[in-house]
Amino acid sequence: MTRAADNFALLTGVVTHHRHDEHAHAFKHHQFWTMADVDVLSDPFVDSKALAGLWPWVGVHRTALYRFHADDHLPDTSGRDLKTKVLQTVQAQGVSTKSTANIILMCHWRYANYTFNPVSLFYGLDATGAAEWCLVEVENTFYERKPFVIANSGSGQHPRFEATAPKSFYVSPFFKV
Repeated sequence: MTRAADNFALLTGVVTHHRHDEHAHAFKHHQFWTMADVDVLSDPFVDSKALAGLWPWVGVHRTALYRFHADDHLPDTSGRDLKTKVLQTVQAQGVSTKSTANIILMCHWRYANYTFNPVSLFYGLDATGAAEWCLVEVENTFYERKPFVIANSGSGQHPRFEATAPKSFYVSPFFKV
């Protein structure tokens, strides 16, 4: 993990996939994701405070080569801020947010104003920093989105998020629902 500024982190990793059915396919892809505090991303002065010196490369509330745009997540027309939308989505799926003190978002930002974000992970943390739940927002190639909420089945020091869900929308135009 490489820190770019306070409350931001760039995470690097490798995504691998192997399909074993009649359409066998495999790939290995190096990626990076941004992890940031949702409260910091909502701060109108974050660019001048936390990201000073990174312009024109990184921005939150202004155009930049690599940019966070809140409307790319849980889109609606209600005008609610991102944190409220996340909390209400989690509550609507029956998971308590009473002790949630902070929300951390791990996702892809916009690249040259192009958005490709197949999965966004919102982690709800308690006051000690322990993960309580994870809201997984999945987006397919048709820009349809589905939120899934997973409660932490592990402990504070060893969080565990595990879930199985039926495939309810196209992930690829080449495979059936």
